[in-house]
Amino acid sequence: MLLAVDVSFRNFGYTVWKSGTLVSCGVVQTEKCKDRNMYAFAQDAVEVSGAFAAFCAMVEAIGIRALLLELPHGSQSAAAAKCGGYAIGLMACLATRYGLPMEYVTPQRVKKLASGSATATKQQMIAKACSLAPVDVTPGGRSTIYMCAGATFPEGRFEHVADSICLYHAARETNVVKMFG
Repeated sequence: MLLAVDVSFRNFGYTVWKSGTLVSCGVVQTEKCKDRNMYAFAQDAVEVSGAFAAFCAMVEAIGIRALLLELPHGSQSAAAAKCGGYAIGLMACLATRYGLPMEYVTPQRVKKLASGSATATKQQMIAKACSLAPVDVTPGGRSTIYMCAGATFPEGRFEHVADSICLYHAARETNVVKMFG
């Protein structure tokens, strides 16, 4: 089984693939640290550790054998760059802890799949994901609901899963997808 992850600090969109079939999907969210007596950098570490625990449980329960990652790129601030570093470190630690091979794909490559350009919008990514995987959509304007692999998502959360679906398809020719997904 292959775990494809749209890596970020707050919302890690993920999909699990077995022999080219989407078997599970979701969003792992970091929870805001409520300890205001702690330095901000320490709060970030505490926040990302919860996501690490969730991914460890997933690897153990499902039997993940490889990782496919879309890495965050660029930042608008030093704080955002720091959080991106935490997120990348989390995935590297996960791979090391379980001896998982991992492969990286750039966001530009994933967006090109969705729109033919490296600057696809969230709506283009969602539309492409819906064309690539079995997704049921219940329109509702701002409250559109997406059902995929037995899970239900509002649009704001599904966009992270959509990125992971597109990630998998953009990387179909990579070694980890050929071997594990």
